[in-house]
Amino acid sequence: MAQITLENYFRRNLGQIRWIFWLSVIVMSFGFLLILYGVALGYQNPSENWIIAAIGGISGIITEFIGATFLFVYKSSIAQADKYAAILERMNFVGMAMQMLDSIAEAPQSDRSSTVNAAESLQNAKIEMAKVLLEKLGNDQP
Repeated sequence: MAQITLENYFRRNLGQIRWIFWLSVIVMSFGFLLILYGVALGYQNPSENWIIAAIGGISGIITEFIGATFLFVYKSSIAQADKYAAILERMNFVGMAMQMLDSIAEAPQSDRSSTVNAAESLQNAKIEMAKVLLEKLGNDQP
């Protein structure tokens, strides 16, 4: 279940991140074109078009700031996605460990001595799993 959730999250998140990136590229390109348009108007007839050129240049600069804001959102989305993916990865790791322990507990037992050995091996497996989990979670902490 955690694996399916992780894969669905990755697909949806990658789509959103791509969308934010391309939106920021489009907005920044539009802002750059506005700046170029303002400069071109200023050079064509500086005495008459200086106000229009200034407005075009200023609006282009504002649009560039909006595009930069989108890039900041893009960067934040990637950082958040990385954190969430690490959490889902830990949950998946714990789920796999629990499935392994359940498979040990469900092993067929033929006689009493094998039951004692199975219980002992289950306890040893639990101890080793707990150690591995603690080491993994301890190493992932900043």
